[in-house]
Amino acid sequence: MPSQKNKDFYQLFAEARFQKEKDLPFVIYQRPNELLVKAILPNTSNLVHASDFFESGFVFAPFDSKEKAILLFSKKILQADYEITPVVQNQIIGSTDNGKEFHLDLVNKAMASIKNGALKKVVVSRKLISETKKDAFKLFEALLNYYPEAFKYLWYHPKAGMWLGATPETLLKIDGAVLTTTSLAGTLPVQSNQAPQWSSKEVEEQQLVTDYIVDALSDKLIDINVTEPTSVKAGKLWHLKSLITGSLPKELGLNSIIDALHPTPAVCGMPKIAAKEFLIANENYDREFYTGFLGELNLGVSRKTHLCVNLRSMKLEDTKASIFIGGGITEESNAESEWMETQHKSKTMLSLL
Repeated sequence: MPSQKNKDFYQLFAEARFQKEKDLPFVIYQRPNELLVKAILPNTSNLVHASDFFESGFVFAPFDSKEKAILLFSKKILQADYEITPVVQNQIIGSTDNGKEFHLDLVNKAMASIKNGALKKVVVSRKLISETKKDAFKLFEALLNYYPEAFKYLWYHPKAGMWLGATPETLLKIDGAVLTTTSLAGTLPVQSNQAPQWSSKEVEEQQLVTDYIVDALSDKLIDINVTEPTSVKAGKLWHLKSLITGSLPKELGLNSIIDALHPTPAVCGMPKIAAKEFLIANENYDREFYTGFLGELNLGVSRKTHLCVNLRSMKLEDTKASIFIGGGITEESNAESEWMETQHKSKTMLSLL
């Protein structure tokens, strides 16, 4: 028998399903390492955009910062605890070489641009399409059990589609006057009972991200502090992570912070404009909301803000799941290794299907 807490959660689920049946937008989400699941259920299908990030609600922003972020807000916000059932991930996840040659060529083009000085780093990605018989709500519940340490969400708008994800990366959090962001880069598969052995390529990549973020925020925050890189686990993957904190001046708007950070070098590259132009010209698909950002914006009495980078995500259309995966390219990259990294990363979402 499910606990009373989970009965409340399934009632929240039922409300969200009814919202979808009426073709109204909704979002269900859970912050990292928390029991509480929240649902925001707007009563209109109008497409509402955040204009200056002084608004309140749940924001869902695309990779392309020239496009506006979508805002979901409602007085009807439901919440319920969800008691997870730990999952042992020991199934064998198959992989395919579809798209391999194109991705290898893309990585080689990226390395050539770095070697000729046009770029310092660029994060290239690809889209993998798979079939699934599970509906979006069952997939979201699986995320809750598989990835308690990530920010999990199920988001729908009739004008933008159904998206699902479990992201390990915070874009920014604001607690009072203190802003925290993260520098996350480098990827290694988890090996049982073994600590990750980072190469100079991954260490350099993570340091590049850290230096870029500190430089971008140096004229905006007071007393910036950076922690030493530590290894953090996200599902079956290790990453290198540093925390960057600073104080927000009272006169500074959130809009200027978001402009400085998004898209981060962990999902785009450096220099930002040149890297973004390279990706738009060469990736050969539209990222849409993948590597955008999402989360709570000035929500509640305390006006809590917790925005995450939209990694480890998929777009759901009927029985088709489009899974997005990428990796950072530096001068030390190897095209075959980068392909294998995307294969490892794809298993985070493929394991749900």
